Amino acid sequence: MRAQPPLTRVHHIVQDVAMGELIAASTAGDVEQVRLLLQAGIEPDAKYVCDVLICAAKNGHEGVMQLLLEAGAAVDSKDNHWQTALIVAAQYGQAGAMRVLLEAGAAVDSKYNHGMTALMVAAECGQAGAMRVLLEAGAAVDSKDNHGQTALIVAAQYGQAGAMRVLLEAGAEVDLKDNHGMTALMVAAQYGQVGAMRVLLEAGAAVDSESNDAMTALMVAAWQGQAEAMRVLLVAGAEVDLKKKTGGRHCWLPPSAGRPLRCESCWGPGRR
Repeated sequence: MRAQPPLTRVHHIVQDVAMGELIAASTAGDVEQVRLLLQAGIEPDAKYVCDVLICAAKNGHEGVMQLLLEAGAAVDSKDNHWQTALIVAAQYGQAGAMRVLLEAGAAVDSKYNHGMTALMVAAECGQAGAMRVLLEAGAAVDSKDNHGQTALIVAAQYGQAGAMRVLLEAGAEVDLKDNHGMTALMVAAQYGQVGAMRVLLEAGAAVDSESNDAMTALMVAAWQGQAEAMRVLLVAGAEVDLKKKTGGRHCWLPPSAGRPLRCESCWGPGRR
């Protein structure tokens, strides 16, 4: 392989140094330094532009973002993790930065990493303000990722009750299922997210909905040893002894779970 001419190597070194300075200035929110570097003729490639814009968005440096966009930064370029600046800004709750990006034409439902949208990322992180910005911009409230999970299911898994209320107020369907037939209530029960479960039940979630494996939220909670989640479901009227589609009966309430009710089909009348 032929070696690069000395002047070409020097040019690449200078360009890399200049890009490092631009990234540092963008991360720090140094508008004047960014302006000077851009005026000096720095012409980063798409990947570098994306890196710089994401650094500025992550830290909420709106003035820097405006300069970068005016200089030709691609608003929807993705980094090595397939994240856009909007997704990163949503993750960190940078509502102002998100508005700058959306006004510049950022795709509100762009997906990355298993099909997650900015709304899903914001829901996972409990960034209610960022979620409202996205919903006002037309984000699809019930969009699904590659696993069939919606923002509501993601928020339920992480116990983000405030985010869930924002989604439900925006019209999210409470009983949508993922690719395994799991609803938000089942997922919340699996992870013992009692606060999230109460939000869902108050919104009318079906307490005895079944997954593809004919599992209910109560069965999932029992299987995972989530005793408090089980109590919440039982108070909400969950059926203790459901007959599975296979025709067999299964006791999903182990004695160690401290259940308030007995499963008569497994323990028999009068047994303790």
